[in-house]
Amino acid sequence: MDICHSVFLVSSDSDFYIFRDGRHTASGERLLQAMRASLKAAADERGWMDALLRSGELECALADASVSEVELLSRVTDRCAEILVSSEFRERPELLHLLPLKIHRELTRSTPEGFAYYALHPLRYADVVEGLDEIRDAVVVGIRSIGTTLSAVTAAALRQRGSNVQRFSVRPEGHPFDRVTRWSDAQMQLIRYGVLSEAMFLVVDEGPGLSGSSFLSVAEGLCEAGVAQDRIVLIPGYVPDASRLRAQDAARRWAKFRCLAIGDGRRPQGEWIGAGEWRQQFLGESRWPGSWTNMERAKFLSHDGRVIWKFEGLGQYGDRAREEAEALATAGFGAKVVADAYGFVGYECLRGRPAAKQELSPERIRRIAEYCAFRAAKFHRQLTTAQQDDFATMVRVNFEREFGNRLDDALTEFKFVTPITCDAKMAPHEWFLDENGQFLKLDATAHGDDHFFPGPCDVAWDLAGAIVEWGIGAEARDRLLHEYHALSGDHATGRIENYLLAYSVFRFAWCKMAAAAMIGTADGERLLRDYRRYRGYAERIAAISAGG
Repeated sequence: MDICHSVFLVSSDSDFYIFRDGRHTASGERLLQAMRASLKAAADERGWMDALLRSGELECALADASVSEVELLSRVTDRCAEILVSSEFRERPELLHLLPLKIHRELTRSTPEGFAYYALHPLRYADVVEGLDEIRDAVVVGIRSIGTTLSAVTAAALRQRGSNVQRFSVRPEGHPFDRVTRWSDAQMQLIRYGVLSEAMFLVVDEGPGLSGSSFLSVAEGLCEAGVAQDRIVLIPGYVPDASRLRAQDAARRWAKFRCLAIGDGRRPQGEWIGAGEWRQQFLGESRWPGSWTNMERAKFLSHDGRVIWKFEGLGQYGDRAREEAEALATAGFGAKVVADAYGFVGYECLRGRPAAKQELSPERIRRIAEYCAFRAAKFHRQLTTAQQDDFATMVRVNFEREFGNRLDDALTEFKFVTPITCDAKMAPHEWFLDENGQFLKLDATAHGDDHFFPGPCDVAWDLAGAIVEWGIGAEARDRLLHEYHALSGDHATGRIENYLLAYSVFRFAWCKMAAAAMIGTADGERLLRDYRRYRGYAERIAAISAGG
C-alpha cells in the first residue's frame, strides 16, 4: 500500500485554483541561522532528521540560485544523511564549521510535500538500496526540490555498503508535461566519469506526479550524455501505472528503465485507516463526507484500538503541529497526544461519538466560539501581502470560472484582522462528544497550513466554516459572532460575509476537482453532492442568477 502521491486526472471543466504556491522567499541569513540552531540541537534521530531536512532545503535553494555556497551545504547535507543512515546519533559540533559564514541574498525554497504532508520518510530510500546488487561506483541524481535531500540519503546508504558515490541535483525545465534537463559543465564531468567507471546512475525523487516528465527527462538526458540505458535506475516515491502518465508516449519511454519501489517501512504499527477508511470506524455510511482519498493524510489505528496515528510532518513541519495539538489538549479542546514516531503523532482514541448537525445548541455555539477565540489568541501567524493577494485571487478566479460572472470587487476585499493558523475543518463530524459529555475538536492541526488554500488566514475563515458546515441560520450566526467577540475582543461581523463567500467558493472548487479525480467511485458521487451544496451557498451569498 502506498501512502504518497497517486496520479489523478482532472477534467478540463473542473480546473480550479485550490493549491497554494508552495514556494517561499526568505533571507538566506535567517535560513542559515535556523540551520545552525538545528545542528546545535541535534542529538537523536528526531533532531538529526530536522537538520537533514533544513540542510537539504537550503542546499536546494542555493543550487537554484547558482550560489557558490551550495558546495558547503551539500557537505553538511551528506553528513546529516550519513548520521541518520548509520544511526550514530550524538552532537556533532564540527559540522557547524562547514556552514558558510554568511549568505547575503534572498532565497526561494519550496515546502517538501512528501516530508510535510504525505508520510514520505527519507530513510525509505536508504532501505530500497538494500535491495540492489553490490555497486562499486554510483552517481545519484536528485530531482529538485525534495530530490536534493533524497539523493543525499541514497548516496549515504550506498557509501555505507562500500560504494564510491558522487551525487548532484537538477531541476528539469519547461512545460510540466514536457520537461527538459540540461546539465552544467560540472555535472557533465561527473556523468562522463561515471560512464568511464561503469557506474550505476540512480535517479531519485518523490514523484513521478501527473506526467512523469521530470523523471523521463533526467533518464533520457543521461542517455544522451552517454549513459547506457541499463545503467540507469529510477527510484520514485511510488511505482506508477505508466499508461496513465501524461507525458507524450510515457508508457513506452518509462518501460525502458528499471524502476524500484520504496517500501512501506518507517511508520507506526496498526490498522490502516487513511484514504477515507477512518469513516468505517467512526461514522455511519449515511454521514460519510466525500473523500479525495489520495490527498488524505496517512492514518493508522493501533492494534489495541487506543491510539490514532496521524502523519503531521517530519522535522519543523511536524514540530509545529505537535505543539498545537498539545496546546489544544491542555486547554481541553482536543485529544491527548500520547506518542510520536516517524512524523506521525499518536492521539488518544476517545470514547464517544462524532457530533451531528442536528445537535447544534446554544452550548455548542458557545463552545465553537471559545475554540475560535482560543486559536485567535494562541496560533497567530504573519501574512505577507502576496499571501493576501493570492487568497483574493483564489476566490475571484474560482467564482468566475464556475459561474461565468465577474465577481463584485467589494466581495474580494478581505480584511486580515486576526491572522492565524486556521483549523480549516469545522464540519460536525470533526467534533466529538466524549463519554464525559465534553465537546472536543478532532483533526485540528494538519489542514490550516498544507498545500491547499486557505493557508494561514484570518480567524473569520474558521467562523465562516462553522456557519456553512453546521448550517447555522441568521439568529444563531449572530449568537456565534457575539460570543466570539465577547471572548476575543475581535468583532468579526463586518467581515464575515466575504469569508462565507470565500469558504463556499473554495469548497465547491475543491469538491469539483476531487470529484473529477474520483470519477466512477462512490466518493466521486459524494463529492459531487458536496459540490452542489457549497455551490448553492456561494450562489446565494453572491446573489446572482448562475447558469451551468
